[in-house]
Amino acid sequence: MDSQAPVSHTKRNTLAGVVGNVLEWYDFAVFGYFAPIIGSLFFPSESKYAALIKAFGVFASGYLMRPIGGVIFGHLGDRMGRKKALQLSVLMMALPTTCLGLVPGYEQIGIAAPVILIVLRLLQGLSVGGEFIGSMSFTAEIAPANRRGLYGSWTVMSAVGGIMFGSAVATVMQSCLTSESMASWGWRLPFLAGIVIGGFGLWMRKGMMINTLATLTLIALIPISGYFSDKLGRKKMLAFSCIAMAIVAYPLFALTDHGVFQSALMAQLIFALIFCNIESSVPATLAEMFPTNMRFSGVALGYNLTLGVIGGTAPMVSTWLVAATGDLAAPAYYLIVLAIISFFAAIRIRPLEGQELE
Repeated sequence: MDSQAPVSHTKRNTLAGVVGNVLEWYDFAVFGYFAPIIGSLFFPSESKYAALIKAFGVFASGYLMRPIGGVIFGHLGDRMGRKKALQLSVLMMALPTTCLGLVPGYEQIGIAAPVILIVLRLLQGLSVGGEFIGSMSFTAEIAPANRRGLYGSWTVMSAVGGIMFGSAVATVMQSCLTSESMASWGWRLPFLAGIVIGGFGLWMRKGMMINTLATLTLIALIPISGYFSDKLGRKKMLAFSCIAMAIVAYPLFALTDHGVFQSALMAQLIFALIFCNIESSVPATLAEMFPTNMRFSGVALGYNLTLGVIGGTAPMVSTWLVAATGDLAAPAYYLIVLAIISFFAAIRIRPLEGQELE
């Protein structure tokens, strides 16, 4: 009985982190799926690209707050304990998410509408900056040394799962509501519903988005890749995946833009196959790069700063590239540059693979 108790306790804690991440990332990511509607309602403009870029700018602002959230929650997590920091981050996500579904548009309250929208998005970013990193550090610390990659990969899998729920919700709503209803009130429902929406059966609907299928595949592959990262070495997997991404990025973007369902699905699945190796390796790798007394803070600042500056602005930059070049595959160039930079970073890291963490 005594030998089984630590295992059971570890599984319960891991599950708690997984569930928290799903809920946090659903709330945070659903904004991106409804960005075109939000852009038109809160940033009226004659150009659809201008409104969309502004909406993605608000999306990016949430990511830019993640380093600050990482510093705040990292300090709390290192000083007061992971549990308290994670509980607070969940609470901080619930309120602004609900409020997003209640904010009137530009026609109703003028400039106050986009200002309120930005403030709420900043609060969301602050929350996610603590939740994901906290669960990443906590899961790595409670995992056995020879299973750290597998356990750590579940934190990423749960985050992707939350994004998948957002995609599934968008798919269902677009199939059930007219475009007028969506623009009038439908887009507010995912924010108001929050954790209620996101059942496992949504992705099974006949009319699902390619993105939902690809994301579901990514979820299935991440723990498998996490297992092999413990066997093959995370540094090798990261370096190889970055090179693979740089090679296939443009062809896969071009394949997606053909307008054929099968071609786009194939491209997304290949992206998922490569990306799962990166996502599954990141949690354990980052946790192994810092000592215990500064692990939460170090991972939070390093991860959130990079994701905030690069990840948060990616939709905005990609939209600008398409508008400037007229090439729907232009965002691939941005991805190629980032993949090459990431490759050189990956070959220089020195993770403590297989060693015990305090």
